Amino acid sequence: MTENYKEVVMDLVDDIKAISTNAGLGGEAGEYNLVTQSFLYKFLNDKFLYEAKKVDDNYDSKTLSAMSKDDYEFLLMMMGNDAATLKPNQLIDALFQQQNEDGFYKIFDQTLNDISVENNDIYSVHTAGNASIRLFEENLIADIVRDPAQRDEVAKQIISKLATAKFDEAIFAQGFDFFSTIFEYMIKDYNKDGGGKYAEYYTPHSVAKIIARILVGDDHP
Repeated sequence: MTENYKEVVMDLVDDIKAISTNAGLGGEAGEYNLVTQSFLYKFLNDKFLYEAKKVDDNYDSKTLSAMSKDDYEFLLMMMGNDAATLKPNQLIDALFQQQNEDGFYKIFDQTLNDISVENNDIYSVHTAGNASIRLFEENLIADIVRDPAQRDEVAKQIISKLATAKFDEAIFAQGFDFFSTIFEYMIKDYNKDGGGKYAEYYTPHSVAKIIARILVGDDHP
C-alpha cells in the first residue's frame, strides 16, 4: 500500500514539474518551490477534508461550501487544531471552479497567502533571528513565473492537477510521510548527474518543523 501512495505522490510531482518545465523553470529553485508549495496546498486541503469527515462522514467540498457561517465555525471548533483552517472558498475544488477567470493566478496566490495569514499563529515557526517562516510564499506564481503571459496558464494547470489527484483517506490514517517522498524523489532527480548542485534545496529545519506540526497536530512539541 505504501508503494502505491509513493507512486501517486511521484506522479503528481512529475505533473507539476512538467508544468514548471513548460514555463521555463526546469531544474531551477523556482521549480522546487512550485512543486513543494503546490503539494503542501494539496496536503492541507485533503487533510482538512479528512478531519472534517471525522466529525461527519457526509462532509465534502460541496457540502462544506453550502454550510452557513455559524455551522462552519462550529465545525472548525469541533476539528480543533488537527488540520490547518481553510475557508470554503480556499478549498481546491472552489479554486478549480474559478480557473477560467482572467487573472486567475492572482486568485491562486491570494488564496495561499490568506491561508498562511489565517494559520500563522499555529503553523508558522521562527528562526533564531525571530524571522517568521510562513506556510506559503506571498506571491508564489507571480514571483516564480517570469513571463506574465504564462502565469494564468501555470496556475490553471496546477489547480487542475491538484483537483484531479486523489489520495485514499487511509493515507492520512496511516500517517504516510508525503514530504520525505517528495524531497527524496526531487533531490535524486536533480542530482542524477552528481556534484550536489541542488543540495541547498533540502528542507530547512524551520520548514520541517511546520510540516511535522501539521502531521502530528499541535499537542506535540
